Amino acid sequence: MAPVPPSVAALLTPSLCQKPVVETFFGYDEEASLESDGSSISYQTDRTDQTPCTPEDDLEEGMAKEETELRFRQLTMEYQALQRAYALLQEQTREQLQAEIHRSQAQIEDLEKALAEQGQIKQMEAEEARLKHDVQDVKDQNELLEFRILELEDIVVAELMKKLDILGDNANLSNEEQVVVIQARTVLTLAEKELFSKQKGYLDDELDFRKQSLDQAHKKNPLLWAVLPVESPED
Repeated sequence: MAPVPPSVAALLTPSLCQKPVVETFFGYDEEASLESDGSSISYQTDRTDQTPCTPEDDLEEGMAKEETELRFRQLTMEYQALQRAYALLQEQTREQLQAEIHRSQAQIEDLEKALAEQGQIKQMEAEEARLKHDVQDVKDQNELLEFRILELEDIVVAELMKKLDILGDNANLSNEEQVVVIQARTVLTLAEKELFSKQKGYLDDELDFRKQSLDQAHKKNPLLWAVLPVESPED
């Protein structure tokens, strides 16, 4: 049998360098030792013939481990940056919604003052229609913003989950690193569900608040309720 060239031996992985040979009833069998996982480990005691790895194999294994650690640190930094960016985006969204609420409340107050001072029903109806249009615009903007946030979360979270899966499939990870990868995947999944639920509930609350504001504006002006049924047929 011809000897293995050094260039070919350098490409062998550590798992191929340490191929156990198990003694069987009919002799030595290499394939049977590779197929059996748990039961053959104890049977190979004092009966195995292992070929030690070369320095080139140790170097490749060390480089692979360093690359895995570097990718893991990079993934952690990207996840922290994503958290900071999302917190900033959420704060900006909250400020915009509050500004729109104050603006709508100010418009309602202006409408009530105009009705109390002038008593012009048509002007009040025009202001009310404009207010409803503004509220609808705010609602549309909120829905678009929610869609963009969810789209951004889906892209980034999906990309992070994909990287975690690739990192988790790496056989060079230690047990502690594998546990960290599993925990990170769980945190991403739970965070995605929780954020979606909070955003939906927050936007629903804002919409209900605007509807209540409009209802209160109608109740504070009984003249509108008394006149509108009479003028509706004329319109």
